Amino acid sequence: MKYKKVPRPTSKMGYCNICSKNKLLTEDHVPPKGCVGINRQQVALLTEYLSLGQLDKRNAKQIQNGLKFKSICNDCNNRLLGTLYDPSLNEFAQQVSIIARLIQGGMVLPDPFKVKLKPLPVLKAIVGHLLAARVRSDMTTPLPSAPFISAMQQFVQQKDALPPEELRVFCWFYPSDIQVIILGSGIVENIFSEKRQVIIGDIIKFFPLGFWVTWDHNYNIEMDLNLTEIALRPNIKLSDELEIKLPLKGIPRIDWPEHQDDSSVMLMHDEYAFIAKKFRRKKMKKA
Repeated sequence: MKYKKVPRPTSKMGYCNICSKNKLLTEDHVPPKGCVGINRQQVALLTEYLSLGQLDKRNAKQIQNGLKFKSICNDCNNRLLGTLYDPSLNEFAQQVSIIARLIQGGMVLPDPFKVKLKPLPVLKAIVGHLLAARVRSDMTTPLPSAPFISAMQQFVQQKDALPPEELRVFCWFYPSDIQVIILGSGIVENIFSEKRQVIIGDIIKFFPLGFWVTWDHNYNIEMDLNLTEIALRPNIKLSDELEIKLPLKGIPRIDWPEHQDDSSVMLMHDEYAFIAKKFRRKKMKKA
């Protein structure tokens, strides 16, 4: 049986996933290098991993220096993400990493715990990297036009712009080094009820945070999943700070949302969902 692998662009030139200009494409680290310790990893399409139940040479490839996607131009990669937005995301992730290490060491902390962040650049960084993850074998055509994609692109390109009200971002404490990216997914909650809802969006998980960027929904995510919405006040600037609370209990399982319960289902594109794990050599058996 032949397994699909993560797509790789066949041309050095292509349409940038952020600015939509035809340029020389560069590799974007998703998440950025400053967020997580870069290790040797195995990466695979999430659907192939779920069908096989493991990562091995049949469905995965080994990568060095983190998960990268050759999909955005140098200006968007370095001028926007690398200079304006990523430092704030790195700082936020590093703060939560310290808390995660304290918990792993046995320290008891308040639940929920408080943490400060610069919300506008953090959200722009997350949205920008989710756009970058939409890599295709053929990058000589731009991303298909859709309200969700267009809103994300405009939000990232204009440094002072706020997202439209349809675009909301939620985060949660994610104490796992398994990285997961799921793009353009649909989660159907309460599937057997008249109150069922379909939530469209992108998800990215990496130690120590998970983010869910959603589009045009009315479902009460905060109450049912105990997530924290990063809401932006009017006239907020890149340098403005916000204090949020992140719960430690009642949050999604480590394997959520790729594994749903009996009352919900997840729909995903087989080439727009990825999983990366640390590469661990198998120990040789002693003779």
